[in-house]
Amino acid sequence: MKYVISLFVLTSFTSHILVLLVIFSFSLSAEELVKVPPRFQGVWAQNKKSCGKVTESYFEITESQTKGWEGYSDIKSIYEYENSIAFISISSGEDSTWLNTDTFEISDNEKVLLNKQTSPNVKYYRCPKH
Repeated sequence: MKYVISLFVLTSFTSHILVLLVIFSFSLSAEELVKVPPRFQGVWAQNKKSCGKVTESYFEITESQTKGWEGYSDIKSIYEYENSIAFISISSGEDSTWLNTDTFEISDNEKVLLNKQTSPNVKYYRCPKH
């Protein structure tokens, strides 16, 4: 089964209008979810020593949001396939709002998360619960 999602967003920047088309294509069988699965939820940091500190390298994934150093994202669509998850979200921070997409892959032991939209992939480590 193949899912194709098209999302049109009109955003006004001063006097210009930007039309943005985002197309996600999942081959095989990606499952659309209502909430982020618990194995992806938690606090993540690029450096294990940053756990417990709010820094630029830290962010949190909840069942419906991502929260980071300079803003947050309300997740609108969630797709999961094997050890990967993709979000379409509306992000806000520093007096701006924008459409955002994220794709992550979690390790088998669920302690490492790779941001698949960066090159090279940015690695995050799960922080212990307090």
